[in-house]
Amino acid sequence: MFGEMRSALGITKSVDILEHIYSLPESDQQAAHDKIQAVEREAMAKQVPQAGLVTLMEYLDSKGIKKGICTRNFEYAIRHGRKLHTD
Repeated sequence: MFGEMRSALGITKSVDILEHIYSLPESDQQAAHDKIQAVEREAMAKQVPQAGLVTLMEYLDSKGIKKGICTRNFEYAIRHGRKLHTD
């Protein structure tokens, strides 16, 4: 998905996506964010949990173990991933 994001922004692999967006003039940043969000939305529609992930999450839940996510995704992508786990 990162290749698609970089392609949408016209940047190379050596350029950090978010750093690139924030280096743009403020008037161009929203359009760049919109491009990235479109890539994320398309990826979300196709995503499936990695083998063993649901079993691991169920085990952690059964033991009352809290989980945390460290991500640079947009909030709706995180909520979508959480919905997949709880369904």
